[in-house]
Amino acid sequence: MRRLEGITQSTLTKQLRELENDGFLHREIYKEILPKVEYSLTEFGESFIPVLQTMMTWSEKYLCPDYVNPYNEITSDIQYNGDPIFPKNRDE
Repeated sequence: MRRLEGITQSTLTKQLRELENDGFLHREIYKEILPKVEYSLTEFGESFIPVLQTMMTWSEKYLCPDYVNPYNEITSDIQYNGDPIFPKNRDE
């Protein structure tokens, strides 16, 4: 089991379940001797990546200009053309 610094197992589980219930994540349960669970982004979750990238860029520029993002290596693989993000009605 992976441990994340600064978050309890119960808090992590609660947040993952909320993201799953909201449609951002898919949970795959493997019935093995040692139970294993994997989470992956749904299509809906992947569609939110540009929003998060835009928010991250904005916060780095205006809130923490001296901050070095430790996740740049991870997020650099995500393709986004930089166009502004506008909310879209779910009914459209």
